[in-house]
Amino acid sequence: MAEVYSPTVLDQQSLDGDFSVGVDIDAGDDFPSEFAWDGRGYELNDAYVELMDLLDVDHDDLRCVFNGYSEYEHVDYGGVNCPVDKIYKPMLDVGQYHIQRSYEHRNRSGDRALDRLSYLKEEVEDQGKKMDYLIFIDLTTPEFVSKKLLDPELRDDVLEDFREAVGEFFRRLYDDKFSDGSGEFAPMRTIHTWSSKSPLKPHLHTHTVMPNVAIQTVKQRWEHPAGESVPELEKEAYLYHRFKPMLDDKRVKRVWRDVLRDYGFWEAEDGDGLPDVYLQYIRFRGDGRVASKEARRDNGRIHHKLSYMCRLPLEDLNENLEEEDLVGVYEEWMEWLINYTTVRANLGFAHDLNRIGYNSNKSIPVRCPICQSKLSYNRKIVDNLPDVDHLIRNNDGDWEDAPPPDGVEVDVSGVDA
Repeated sequence: MAEVYSPTVLDQQSLDGDFSVGVDIDAGDDFPSEFAWDGRGYELNDAYVELMDLLDVDHDDLRCVFNGYSEYEHVDYGGVNCPVDKIYKPMLDVGQYHIQRSYEHRNRSGDRALDRLSYLKEEVEDQGKKMDYLIFIDLTTPEFVSKKLLDPELRDDVLEDFREAVGEFFRRLYDDKFSDGSGEFAPMRTIHTWSSKSPLKPHLHTHTVMPNVAIQTVKQRWEHPAGESVPELEKEAYLYHRFKPMLDDKRVKRVWRDVLRDYGFWEAEDGDGLPDVYLQYIRFRGDGRVASKEARRDNGRIHHKLSYMCRLPLEDLNENLEEEDLVGVYEEWMEWLINYTTVRANLGFAHDLNRIGYNSNKSIPVRCPICQSKLSYNRKIVDNLPDVDHLIRNNDGDWEDAPPPDGVEVDVSGVDA
């Protein structure tokens, strides 16, 4: 059996308590100038593998083979104050149901979301305006709504209605904050269908993020030098308006409650009560603007949360599932859940950034986990780099040493087949 990482504590956010997750990155001058960024470990727990056996999942779909590292370095240091020169990322061949697939999916999605937000920030600043905060909002549903997910005949309709409800929430939130009704926010959202700490339990909720900017679309006509307007050359233009990032917590909850009620997601006995809604605000400095340790910390927190939004249920099943939980497990629900892909949707103005020049088909660069600036690929290294620090980031956002892989296939059988 090959040497494997010990499993580390995965990212957790409790929707039953404090929404905030601290991500304090210690990236001072003593941080190593190069290190291997080894994710969070490759080991699967026994209960997770037993669940896969119960669902007749082939063990080849649980494989995790280490094939060396890809070497990256900063594209340039113009305006970037980062203690790290080079980063090595593991190259892995993983099966469909190995938890590493979730890590890869969440990191790619987080990079794409950050790229879109960074582009929008540049466009806003080109108008001389500011976009300096990201607002993270979690919206939950009552338990009776989540339980409907267990019924395969109701599941698709519930999810479709919930997607529409989230979009309606942001439209009403704009109208609640601004009286003109002529603009929109630029939110992104993902939908989670399970409880992090009790992953067998359905729990329908959404993680969202939006910048503190409202956007108005206006018509502009091209003016002839002689002063005559040319109506047929009318075009759209976009006006950006910064607003103070702090939202009234109770007003946000009331807007969400009214949306839930209109979509049949609020029971009469709940009356004028308020649903659970969680808000967090993080300073957004943009791509690579990391002149201080505090700025690096904020950029790290943003990427952490953007990627957290897109994690798959596989992570929480592996981290929090106990063997006793498997007694009487509802197999149809589990089969659906392990194949559920968390997709980020862009709403409002964020739905089509191509209209302001964003190329949504471009490849997204790998980013530094310390400063979030772009990295450039150098080469492939078929080795476990024994002389380089191997680090993982724990649940608190602190960096910890991790043993390097030994360069051969990692045994993830967990229990006997």
